[in-house]
Amino acid sequence: NDLCSLKPEQTRPALSVVVTFDQTTIVDVWMGETVIYSDKRFTYDEAHAIIHGAKGEFAEELMLLDTLAKHLRQQRMKHHAIAFASDSTKITFDEVTQQITIKPITSTTTHQLIEELMLLANRLVAETVTKHSKKRGVKTPFIYRIHEDPKPDNIERLFAFAQHLGYRFEHSNRHLAQTINSILAQSKGTPHEKALHTLAIRTMEQARYTTKPQGHFGLGFRWYTHFTSPIRRYPDVIVHRFVKHHLYNTRPSVKNYETIAQHTSQRERAATDAERASINLHQVMFMQQHIGNVFDGIIVGVKAWGLYVSITENKCEGLVRVADLTDDYYVFEEKKLCLIGTRKKRVYQLGDPITIKVKHCNIQQKNVDFILV
Repeated sequence: NDLCSLKPEQTRPALSVVVTFDQTTIVDVWMGETVIYSDKRFTYDEAHAIIHGAKGEFAEELMLLDTLAKHLRQQRMKHHAIAFASDSTKITFDEVTQQITIKPITSTTTHQLIEELMLLANRLVAETVTKHSKKRGVKTPFIYRIHEDPKPDNIERLFAFAQHLGYRFEHSNRHLAQTINSILAQSKGTPHEKALHTLAIRTMEQARYTTKPQGHFGLGFRWYTHFTSPIRRYPDVIVHRFVKHHLYNTRPSVKNYETIAQHTSQRERAATDAERASINLHQVMFMQQHIGNVFDGIIVGVKAWGLYVSITENKCEGLVRVADLTDDYYVFEEKKLCLIGTRKKRVYQLGDPITIKVKHCNIQQKNVDFILV
């Protein structure tokens, strides 16, 4: 944490991608071993405030980076990247009071700025090494981050649900990303926005590592890798080694890079599962503090056994069981993603706003039961 942190007024060895722009056009890309001397370390909030008019150091540089990042995002969208929005929370546990607080994290201008520049660095590393290898006529091994096209059945489920809600769009296998973006754009600001966004994410395949460049569907990139986080991800360390082989025109001695790619993909999924389990556990512990309380929420999942509801203010999720819907006998309509009452014809559909009361929490099983209000 000390050696790899860009602390102000201290030198740090690094592997850098230096990109030269003329306005918003890339005119040169250079990769190499560098020494970085940081003049200033900003928090996201500090930089965000300066970009939006507050006085502070390096205002001109921050404004320029912000303009550049917005242009990069526009270009990604033109090349059919999917316009997903992040939806995360910050969990704080007080060891003294044993109280848990959960607050939604709002993605700011500076979060998006850093994201765009990281995506740019990752893309340019993959492009530069791949094109250089092709130019030399040498098949150099490399680890790519790929994201395959969604499975046809999943896409049809998303499109059928959107059409059921009344959205109109043209689609073909050649323009899947454009169609998904059209649906997300049409739903923005409507009661269906959260439901369609959630369903679109579930439609996607899991990204993974491989030595075979197959493109990144979600980002709209032909070549992509992970380069920017070697202190957190092993694939980035491997990519740094590849870059150094590229810089010094040497050949890697290891042969089993596809095995490494598959292994790191498996460990990534295990880490993601562990993170979700941890978040889920803390959410259940948090909701245990609120048994009997009433919250507004939105239906984020519909199954034959009940309604999964996400609470609006803290994103905690729980289940309204069909057994607790006592006013009627409800039948699950899979294509329409809803429960329909057989007598009164009342419908509970994915994306519907709903008011619930916290009924029960089971920490061992990590689940929360709600009942309707």
